[in-house]
Amino acid sequence: MIASSERETNSETNTATCGVHGDSVASLVAKDVRFTRTKNSRVVYAIILGFPTEEITIQALELAKVTFPGKIEKVEVLEAREALTWKQSENGLSVTVPKSIAEIPEYGVALKAYLS
Repeated sequence: MIASSERETNSETNTATCGVHGDSVASLVAKDVRFTRTKNSRVVYAIILGFPTEEITIQALELAKVTFPGKIEKVEVLEAREALTWKQSENGLSVTVPKSIAEIPEYGVALKAYLS
C-alpha cells in the first residue's frame, strides 16, 4: 500500500497554492495529490498526479483531523466505467483505482468524493 505522509512532505496540497510547470510534470507520481472543491463544499476533487498501481491512502481526507472535509458518502473516478474500491478511516481515504483505466490518463487520475 502507498501511504502518504503528512501534508508538508507528501505533496498533498490545495491547487490554489501550488503549480506544476514544464518538465516537472514527468517527475510526478501517485503520492502527489492536488485538491479542489465545489463552491458549496459538497464535493472534493482529489487529482492524483500519476497512476496508482496499488491501493493509495490520501491522509488529507481522513476522519480524525481537525480540518477533515467530512464523511465521504461516495467516491468515483472521473471517466471510469467501473467503480473503484474505497474506504475512509481515521488514517485517510484509501482507494484502489480500476485497472481498466490504467492506459487512459496521461498524467494522473481524478477522484470525485461526495461529502455528507
